[in-house]
Amino acid sequence: MSLRTLFWPFMALLLFASCLPVKYGLDELPDQQLRFGSGGGIAGSFQEYLLLANGQIFLFELGFGKSDTFELQALSKSDARILYKEMDSLRLHKYDFNYPGNMSYFIRQADEMTEHTVQWGNPRWEVRPDVAEFFTQLNAIVDNRKVIFDVKKDKEELKDKEPTFW
Repeated sequence: MSLRTLFWPFMALLLFASCLPVKYGLDELPDQQLRFGSGGGIAGSFQEYLLLANGQIFLFELGFGKSDTFELQALSKSDARILYKEMDSLRLHKYDFNYPGNMSYFIRQADEMTEHTVQWGNPRWEVRPDVAEFFTQLNAIVDNRKVIFDVKKDKEELKDKEPTFW
């Protein structure tokens, strides 16, 4: 078989492979991240969501003696891009606002160069309305999203399947 005969099928395979979506694991996250969440109060529990540019969504729940991580049903890549553009338009990296309260809310923007968090909850200080609206929009998107992967449950199953050598 000649190289010419193999060239076009190889190029088609290469083009197809480059179009496949990238899926990240918690151990190898990209630098560009959009994190948001809330927590505090009497229970002292926190929920943090991580939305990646490819649409993947992770949920981290922290509380007294509890730490759970879930992957939620993904957003379309185009919808995720829209949210990232909206986040960029808020210019959060130029907005120094750190006034937590008993119940606190935050949006964290990170890329390869910087990481910046806007945090609010103190009733004496109001966050900008456009930031609060964006936070509400983000929460509406993750609300009632189906859990597709329970990291802790998966680790426990792997632990049970680990070979023992004694």
